[in-house]
Amino acid sequence: MKRFLCILLALCLTACGAPAESSGASKGMPDLSRLEEELKGSASKQEEKNPYKKTDKLDAILSGKLPQKEPQKQEEKPSVLQLEKTLLENYKWSIDYDVMLVDSIRTFVTLREEERESYPQLAQVLDELGESMEQSTVMEFEALVAYAEEDVPTRPNTFETYIDRTDFQVRRADSTVLSLAMDVSANFAGIGTYRSVYGMNYDSRSGETLQLSDVITDKADFVSAVEAELQGGMWTGELYSENAISLFFEHNEEEYYSWTLDYNGVTMFFNPNEIAEQEYGMIVVTVPFAKYPNLFQKKYQNIPDSYIVELGKSSTFFTDLDGDEDCEELIAVVLGDDGLGFCSNMGLYTADSYYEQDFLGYRVIPYYVRTAEGENLIYLSCCSSFLGDFWAYTVNDGIIHPIGRLDASLHMVEYGENRHSFSLLTDPTMMYLDDYNDPTHFYGPNEYGEFVDQGGVKFEAAANGLPRRWDKMMPDVDVLSLSNLSEELVVGEHMAYLSINPYDANPHFHPWIDPRNDDVEQAALYINADGTGTIIDFDNREEELRFRWYVDTIHSYRLECEDGSRFYLSCYSGKEQGSPECWLLLNRESDNYQLWFIK
Repeated sequence: MKRFLCILLALCLTACGAPAESSGASKGMPDLSRLEEELKGSASKQEEKNPYKKTDKLDAILSGKLPQKEPQKQEEKPSVLQLEKTLLENYKWSIDYDVMLVDSIRTFVTLREEERESYPQLAQVLDELGESMEQSTVMEFEALVAYAEEDVPTRPNTFETYIDRTDFQVRRADSTVLSLAMDVSANFAGIGTYRSVYGMNYDSRSGETLQLSDVITDKADFVSAVEAELQGGMWTGELYSENAISLFFEHNEEEYYSWTLDYNGVTMFFNPNEIAEQEYGMIVVTVPFAKYPNLFQKKYQNIPDSYIVELGKSSTFFTDLDGDEDCEELIAVVLGDDGLGFCSNMGLYTADSYYEQDFLGYRVIPYYVRTAEGENLIYLSCCSSFLGDFWAYTVNDGIIHPIGRLDASLHMVEYGENRHSFSLLTDPTMMYLDDYNDPTHFYGPNEYGEFVDQGGVKFEAAANGLPRRWDKMMPDVDVLSLSNLSEELVVGEHMAYLSINPYDANPHFHPWIDPRNDDVEQAALYINADGTGTIIDFDNREEELRFRWYVDTIHSYRLECEDGSRFYLSCYSGKEQGSPECWLLLNRESDNYQLWFIK
């Protein structure tokens, strides 16, 4: 049976004459060859008790008697790559029987257009992989339909749809490494589901395939680390023998190893029957950089400050969730599905927490997100749906906690009946999404029913973890630029919107919240040219506070209210941070309560 499945897999990737070998796959697989941390000066250091300064060493350095140490250069962080995924969907229903014969879904990954000039060799490798997948999909699908049509008359009441799945999941994508996990699963003729994962690892600059020996420094020590990590994890099954892992590495060439070079280490995928009985399925082990730094080449341990990893469903992902430099398990599982990918029920698991999410969407993709501030997040988003549903969760210390939801989904790049492409999430600071509250910023049907590409909207992970739009985002106050206020700028009507966070019952004032949402309330500031104005009260938004305004400085106006309260109004610009808007900040003197209005 394993031989039969390997033949089918080989057909999938060799139909169009792809090159002959690839890292991490079985023999015959084709060669598919922010801010820097501020330096905080200590104001509490005691001065030397000796009033006489010791300048001997300084004089020696200045006179050239002692060598001066050159400042150490900080290693530049790799940049995250922007990628797209194409999804190929093919279905066939029986003419004579009310059953679906074949359900085939396959994917491949390519670089976004803006990345191609910087990484031409890698772009070519991925394009060739995509072409191979598209052509082989047609041939495989036709063959499966033929087999199913012969099979269904023999058992019309018990026939099971032939399921064919091949999904490329992005494990790492930066200017040093692109690592993909090719997740293959099948269920033909009721034989049961068979699943394997094959790793593909590329040098991002040259496009060349990376071997495990290119990444590790000592094979024997690496094998020992794999054994130690498996024994220390949640997996409690039995291996073929105590030395099954070492025997696997001893008796197989590198081309048989299935592994990915992740942001936090190297992950080994042992497919069914390789080190344990098939009933245990696929066994996944991660050897982390933090725990075994000497086992890996230094260049591969230099990673971006923030990144996103696409999670395989029902497959363990290992990362440090509690800051102890050890890896903990994170698993996303589809618990309920109508068979076509709609109305999914997703389960999120760690060793210490579980959360279940009903999800109205199409082809839900789970992501692990690591921010530059060290936050651990989970994003759930759908593709190819035109139904916005985007959920976010924190998973710090292994505890899953919901943050909130966006009416958005992955940006659709191209849509067709059987083939559509969408943007993948790889970088928390630049995520391309379709905003379904803004019909001018998503790929979808216009008034004539034609699909129009609006280019998507760039989002970034806000401080609370939920994505926010770049073109409507409020940068951190500390990095905003104070701007001059003028009568022309402030006179008029200014609106702010707020919603109540259902998890902590606190109001959120944001200039970018959609006022059409039912749960959104508004605050208003009216400034008249005659020196008068009105504020909708902060605490009771149905009451009005009337005031007179005065120029306090060139940067701020003072608002003197009839009840004796006082406010200050100032203006900030986000232009240096790439945001075109400016904001008016209203600050209450009594308690420093603040409200932002977008201009």
